Amino acid sequence: MKTMIFQKAAMALLLLFLSISILKAQYTPKAIIKSYPVEVAYDKTTVLVFPFEVKSLDRGNPVVMAQKDSHAGNVLKLKAAAKGFAPISLHVITAGGRLYQFKVKYSDHPNILTIDMVAQLDNERFAVALKGIGLNQRELANFAALMANKKTMGRLGRKARSGKVSARVRTVSSHGQTLFFTIDLKNKGAVDFQQPGIRCWKRDGGGMKRTARRNTELVPAHVSWKAEEGVQGNDSSRLVLALPQFSLRGNENLVIDIREQNGGRLLRLRLKAGHLEKAQPIIQP
Repeated sequence: MKTMIFQKAAMALLLLFLSISILKAQYTPKAIIKSYPVEVAYDKTTVLVFPFEVKSLDRGNPVVMAQKDSHAGNVLKLKAAAKGFAPISLHVITAGGRLYQFKVKYSDHPNILTIDMVAQLDNERFAVALKGIGLNQRELANFAALMANKKTMGRLGRKARSGKVSARVRTVSSHGQTLFFTIDLKNKGAVDFQQPGIRCWKRDGGGMKRTARRNTELVPAHVSWKAEEGVQGNDSSRLVLALPQFSLRGNENLVIDIREQNGGRLLRLRLKAGHLEKAQPIIQP
């Protein structure tokens, strides 16, 4: 009898302990997905533009109509089916594997009718990158201008080519927690290489299959051209990238993609750990 009473008491204490532990449990900041505010109207359409195709969505209430564009799968159109409803939630999953959360409110006159989530995410990543290097925009621009006008004869890694356009990393320089990459571009053709977009990754270059490689995006804290963006026909130019300091391990590579806007030409540069180890501190005049 005493044994049964003891067992019941022990079980009760265990359940009490588990209940208290669950109540005290808290989510870490990284586990909480950011919610974006969106306003919709009864007689106006709010448009969300995502970096990848919309694969699925869930509305907290069908009072908000949501439709994927028939010609552009990354565009989602929202409209109110009734006026004056209470705020609801909207979750969207894209082909990129990301979940987006929105808090949808009704408004007769929405402040914003078109929201570009691509630009929003780029700005958020840029803010994180800028926060981690300890330099403000003016300081970054000054160091970049110094590197853009500095005579350099070195070369790191292989030259990248696409048609008659080529690019080569000349130097890697450092200041504090920032790495500056000086890249020379040359266009031997008559067609301009216009307003290219820049993307940087740390890529596992081991013997794994290509689909299994791990990519970690690195967001430039600063991008500047010696003259105008891109390279005009039969001309050359210089690009300076500033990245928060990082290191490469083993077979990892730094990949720098310079892709022509509205065109098919892509310049892909690769650097290894040994190239980064050659970084020289920037000496201010």
